[in-house]
Amino acid sequence: MHWLLRLGFGLIFIPCVYAESLTFSLPPDSIPEKEPKSLNSKDSIPWPNPRKAWQYSALIPGTGQLYNRSYWKVPIIYAGLGTFTYLILKQHSQYLDYRLSYLVKREKRINADPFPDNSLENVKSFRDFHRETRDMLVLFGTFCYALQIIEAYVDAHMKHFNVTEELTLRVDPIWMQDIHNRPMAGLQAGFTF
Repeated sequence: MHWLLRLGFGLIFIPCVYAESLTFSLPPDSIPEKEPKSLNSKDSIPWPNPRKAWQYSALIPGTGQLYNRSYWKVPIIYAGLGTFTYLILKQHSQYLDYRLSYLVKREKRINADPFPDNSLENVKSFRDFHRETRDMLVLFGTFCYALQIIEAYVDAHMKHFNVTEELTLRVDPIWMQDIHNRPMAGLQAGFTF
């Protein structure tokens, strides 16, 4: 019986030892392997380059978002920039009207005054108000323009970020007591990742 086990073990073990020393050469594949690009697992499209995204957005607003395939953001960008452009032009027009009225009132040419019922001080106050409002709108519009450039850059970087179902934020209401043993309500937050 022992000799049968030794024979069986030898028949299994000895070929495994000698198989390690044997080398086999297989013919090369007819199709060469290429280095895989960094692909998005969702739709097998190459990841966007963040540098190109912000450059496109700097040249033409919204094109960085198109490059990142965030098409829904483009109307929001153009609505924001269009609103600021409209308000800037309207305030500038009002500023020019009150500036003209101020110059006419200062030179005492009453027949060319667009606002004959207002005093010189009121016209000057309205002129200054519309100039300051226009300047603030230009500042906010510039901020909106810069924000869409930054958003395109960050969005291109975040395409690599893996968001799974395992990443959650759980917020629960809790009841607790303060230092005087009075009941009070609160919120408890917990991250799971």
